[in-house]
Amino acid sequence: MKNTNNQLNFSNTGYGQWKVSTTHYGKEISMHFTNAPTYDLIHSKERGYKGAIVALRSRIIQSNK
Repeated sequence: MKNTNNQLNFSNTGYGQWKVSTTHYGKEISMHFTNAPTYDLIHSKERGYKGAIVALRSRIIQSNK
């Protein structure tokens, strides 16, 4: 079953730093994030932003294993 919840939540923790969180199997997981170009791409919703969301969610999941 494919997870269709591609929601990412960003909260600013400093200049160019964010805490990004998502829900995975009903549990909220998060990580520290400093990649401003990816952040800008996701918020601009320009070409390629969906792939960036999927890649970032995978990175969050991997960092919480």
